[in-house]
Amino acid sequence: MKFILIILAGITLLTKPVMGQTIQAKITDNNNEPLTGAIAELRLTKDSTLNKVAVADATGKVIFDQIKPGSYFIKTTFLGFNNYFSPAFEFTEGENKDFRTIKLSSSSTNLKQATITAFKPLVEVKADKTVFNVENSINSTGSTALELLQKAPGVVVDNNDNIILKGRGGVMVQIDGREIRMTESELADYLRSIQSTDVESIEIISNPSSKYDAQGTAGIINIKLKKNKNYGTNGSITAGYAVGTYSKYNTSLSVNNRTKKFNIYSTYSNNWGDRKNEFYLYREQNPFTFNQSSKSKRGGLSHNYKAGADYQMNAKNSFGIMINGNYSDITGHQRNRNYISNFYSGVTDSILISNQRYNSINNNFYANLNHHYKDTTGTELTTDFDYGYYNGTRNTYQPNEYTLPDGITPLSATYYKSNTPTTINIFTLKTDYSQSFLRAS
Repeated sequence: MKFILIILAGITLLTKPVMGQTIQAKITDNNNEPLTGAIAELRLTKDSTLNKVAVADATGKVIFDQIKPGSYFIKTTFLGFNNYFSPAFEFTEGENKDFRTIKLSSSSTNLKQATITAFKPLVEVKADKTVFNVENSINSTGSTALELLQKAPGVVVDNNDNIILKGRGGVMVQIDGREIRMTESELADYLRSIQSTDVESIEIISNPSSKYDAQGTAGIINIKLKKNKNYGTNGSITAGYAVGTYSKYNTSLSVNNRTKKFNIYSTYSNNWGDRKNEFYLYREQNPFTFNQSSKSKRGGLSHNYKAGADYQMNAKNSFGIMINGNYSDITGHQRNRNYISNFYSGVTDSILISNQRYNSINNNFYANLNHHYKDTTGTELTTDFDYGYYNGTRNTYQPNEYTLPDGITPLSATYYKSNTPTTINIFTLKTDYSQSFLRAS
């Protein structure tokens, strides 16, 4: 037991520096006043692909966390100022880069005629949340919802698929305002199965108000999926292919019919293919050092579906019904080696070999009935009845085998096998009422 505690302590101490792979800058105007809310975009030099977005805080500071080595440039924007493009630069392994101050110059144009064109900026900073708009942008093609989340301001997804918001874990993730009740690995697999082309925006609420449930106090990330707003019957079919070490595929089908009173919609998508991940960790814990390597591969097939109908009864009242769900069957394995050596001499004492295999099957279903009332005086009443069904099974086999430094001669072994079925049924009834007490006369 003492040996296990030492390992856990080492992991806690030495995985934190991974967050130190940062690029930072301070954004000001020509008078060195910080431009709070300015948007900084870290983009790849070769094709201008967006890697990460950051929003300037009250001091004008922006930070990009967990950045991989590569060639980048920074684009900075702020309303009323000229856009700034930094020179291209190389970012190397283990580096922390500080651009010091980026100064934006105010823009002024003499207009003889003005044409107003409405569009959504990439990032909107509102009083209660930050909105990352990805609909109809280049960021919504060829990736998944999890990859979009990795680009969102203030969000980090670590090597273990934990979602961290401004340095805090335990973040509540929602789809269209409804909480997704899954483990970190199940949630990551689910977000990988959602195509980025199906995402409208990502809302980031770092300091939730009292209207949200207590478990969301570490922060809330709400992923809003698209709804077709065109009248008549519309549909689309998409297919995608990506290749890294392994090939990955996805397809989706969407059908929608909208009139002035009714909107009926449905979508289906799937995702399949294999993914590879490598993780290396070196720890020093007197009197031992631990040099760990982990190589994993996982893959499978995921299905997502959604259908619903909205009825606009009059200018004040609307009703809706919606069902969605997902089914996934994921199989994976990990090859783990941990070389345990003497802290002083560096001589390897033993090797821990723990090659894990697992299979995870999840079948989740969600239904919602809702009513929304809103009048011109600021009175708003929303009622939701929700039912959630979550069913999952995870089978895991993990041997822990200690050998001599040759990796063959056994010292001791312990074998773990688990089967963890989970079934959850949730019924909720929620009503929110708001009234504007101070109105302009």
